[in-house]
Formats: sequence, structure tokens, C-alpha cells
Amino acid sequence: MKKTHLKLLSAILSLLILLSAVLTSCAESETDDNKDNAESGNNSGEIESGASELSDDLPERDFEKEQFIVITYDDAIDYVDVEEGDTGNLIEDTAYMRNLTVEERFNVEIVSNNRGTYDEAFAFVQTQVQAGDSDSIDLVMYHVVSAGGLVINDVLLSWSEVPYVNFEKPWWSSCTVDDLTVNGICYIAIGDYATSAISNTYCMFYDKDIAKNYTHIGNLYEIVDNMEWTYDYMYSTIANIYTDNNGNNQKDEDDFYGLAMDQCSNIDAFLWAFDNPIFRKNTAGELEYTYYRNPDKLTDIIDKVIALCYNAEGVYSKVEHSIGITMLTSYNSLFASGSLNHAVTDLVDFENEYGILPYPLYDSNQKEYYTMVDGSHSAMLVTKLPGDAQLEKIGIVTEALCAETYKQFLPQYYDVALKFKYASSEQDSAMIDLIVNTRKFDFGYVYDGWKGVSFVIERIVQQGKGTNTIARTYKSTQRSAQRHYQNVLNKFGATDFDFN
Repeated sequence: MKKTHLKLLSAILSLLILLSAVLTSCAESETDDNKDNAESGNNSGEIESGASELSDDLPERDFEKEQFIVITYDDAIDYVDVEEGDTGNLIEDTAYMRNLTVEERFNVEIVSNNRGTYDEAFAFVQTQVQAGDSDSIDLVMYHVVSAGGLVINDVLLSWSEVPYVNFEKPWWSSCTVDDLTVNGICYIAIGDYATSAISNTYCMFYDKDIAKNYTHIGNLYEIVDNMEWTYDYMYSTIANIYTDNNGNNQKDEDDFYGLAMDQCSNIDAFLWAFDNPIFRKNTAGELEYTYYRNPDKLTDIIDKVIALCYNAEGVYSKVEHSIGITMLTSYNSLFASGSLNHAVTDLVDFENEYGILPYPLYDSNQKEYYTMVDGSHSAMLVTKLPGDAQLEKIGIVTEALCAETYKQFLPQYYDVALKFKYASSEQDSAMIDLIVNTRKFDFGYVYDGWKGVSFVIERIVQQGKGTNTIARTYKSTQRSAQRHYQNVLNKFGATDFDFN
């Protein structure tokens, strides 16, 4: 095997694998359960006892040295392939052993094929399928928001047609079934092999050392556990923390703030954090369009985000990816929004002790913390056209890779790399468990394709006027967005979907 685009991955995957069964929870646990888990450390995100003995129920097969080709792209941060060798690097060695276990068991060679940008990867996959070439693709690990375009273009196969894949196993996200399956059809799946669905999870970081200088902040972990970490609490905590460090009477990056955040997708995350998804399943398991069901709440959500970006003296905000983490690591901000991968890419050399928190609750009536995963994370896709023999190989090897990631990869990184190396306390680890276990994988976001309503908040905020235009914006985009979603739903047999 060859090492392909491993830049930064050794560090990132220390965190990617931070929580046992990747994506085994889908933000449906009860508040009291999460609170008890955080206090006890017995979190649902952890690998269950005896996981290494859990059978994947796969048959014996000999694929006679066939390649198992995984299509990736430049910005993907999934750990697909590593070269042989006792490197002394726990991440690389464990990844290698995970792959080797699958290769030797089924006599198959795992090969990563990086197709460049995600646009180039999109074109490659579509072209190969249209040309009838199924031999060059077995599994596609691809940008989740862009993946919906492959569904609309009739390029993908439903996972229900792939043999030996068992979504009831702990190495598959329950969200794959709960949120992304409609009428028994599932084109986009997320298993433990898609590790970026952990790393790109949105959260809040804060500088514990600097926080000691502000007596009004209190014990933030207790605040979270007591379900008091609301938007109002956060706002009142950070709104007045500001120091004009350079004395130029202008707010700039040299000054000190209570919170720093970018005006990109991490502010869109408040939509899900405040429990206003685009789609959700009702108690009957039916998909419903809920984005604009409560216009007053949606308007208030955007008002709250605008207040953070424009009204609070203690907030520094601009349209620049990861500006929050940049400010935090330069000791110019107490809090910052970011994603979990920043813990091992940007905060490794951070001299102060830092903490990790979930996004806040909308208000004290919200019963659960929620977050979402940035759309750049990889989804797992299978293209049309493979014959029965190739389809069997795809199902068996994919299931085995997810299972061995769960059994070999995750325990090492969760127990060693994160809990004992990166997280500064047991409470930090409990917070990370809470964050990952309350992710939302919204059908409306996964299938947005930049044509839905997932990015409306950032578009309004980026206008730079501090004015909430949601009513006008939604009215002008409603028809096109719903038409897009209907085109997607048609592929699931959900024609004439009710958007009311």
C-alpha cells in the first residue's frame, strides 16, 4: 500500500477517533441521560465492553488480490491508506493494522485514489458511471453537501442493495437510518470509516487560564450539566469582555474579546444547535419539512446571531474561516467557535489550558444540546453498475473496514490519544462525548447542494448591515429551495412532498 495525502492526518485522527462508535448516536438521547453520562464518564460514545469480540457476521471470501478502490479528494481528512512499517506513531501503526487485518482476511488490496478537488472528484465519478466503467470505483468517500448532486444525477446506488452491510451494527451511524433513509432508500451513509464526520463537528473552545480572571463566569462544565448553558447565559458572559490592547480606539485583531467567531458555516450551526432543523422525522417515522414551521423562532434565531456578530462589544466576527481559533491561539479571545479537529491541529502548542463546550441551548426550555458537522465531512457512497461479484466485494470490505475501525482504531485513539493526551480533564472528555453524541445529520443539510436553505443565516449576516431579512429572503428563495428538495425527494419515491 502507498501513503496518500497524509498531510496533517496523523494529528487530526488523534481526535477523529476520539469517540468509540463513530456516529452511533444521532442526538436522540434524553437530557438526563447525557447529564448522568457526563458526570459518570460512562458515555454512550465509548466503545462497549467486549467490542473487539463483536462479530461482523461476514462470510469467508478470497478476492484473489483484487483492489478495493476508494475515491477521495484533496480536502478529505479521512484516514484511508497508510504505508507499511513499525513507525512508532500509534495512529499510523494502528491504521495500518486495521487495513492489514481486512486485506489479509479477504485477500484484497485497499487503494486510495485521490481525484483532486471535490468538483474534479464529482466529475470523475459521474463520468465513470456514465461511461459504464465500474471497475475504477468501489467506494466513494466524498464531500457530504456535494454528494446530493450525484443522487440527483442518478449516479448512486442505494445502500439497501449492497449485501452484507448491516446498519444495525454499532459501526454505522443510526442517523443513516433515522434521518437519511426515506422509503427504505439510502444513498448516503456514514460509518466509522468516515472519520471526518467526527473531526468536523462544531463546538466552542475557551481559555481556562484566562477565564480565571473573570469571576462572573463560574464553572462552565457545571453550567452545561445543569442545562444552564443557554444563548442568554453565553451572551451575558462574553458581551462586555473587551480590551483595546493597542489603544487605537478601533476594534481589530490586536484587541482582546470575550468571543471570536467567523461568519461562515459555524454560525449556520446555530440553526441546529437551537433545534430548528430543515427536515425531521415525526413520531410515525415520516419526513417533515420544519425549517419555516415556526417563523417567529427562526427570526429570533437569526436576531441572536446578528446580535453576536454586530451588537456585542465583546465579540470579534468576520468572514474568514477559523478566525475564532486564530484569535484564541494568539491569546486575543476568551471563547472561540470551531470544530473538534482544531484541538489537534491548532491547539497542540497552545500554552494555556483550554476547555471544550457544546453550542449553547436556544433557551432554558430546550431539553437537549445539539450541534452539527460541517458539510466538508465525507459521506460513504456506492455508484451504480457494479455486477454481483463486485457488489459483494464492496459490501464485505466496506463492512469489515467500518467494523475494524470500531474495534481496533477507535479504542486506541479514544482511550490513549484523546482522553489521556489531549483532553485536560475527565470533564473535558465528557464534554466531547456530549458534543459528538448530540450531532444532527439533517436531510435538508446533507442534500442541500448549496441550493437549499442551510446557509441562509450566513448569507444574511454577511450582508454586513446587521439587519434580519429572513422574511424577505425566505420568500424570495422558498420556491427554488423547495423545488431543489423535491428533485432530491423524487429519487426516494417521495413525489409531491408536502412542504406545508
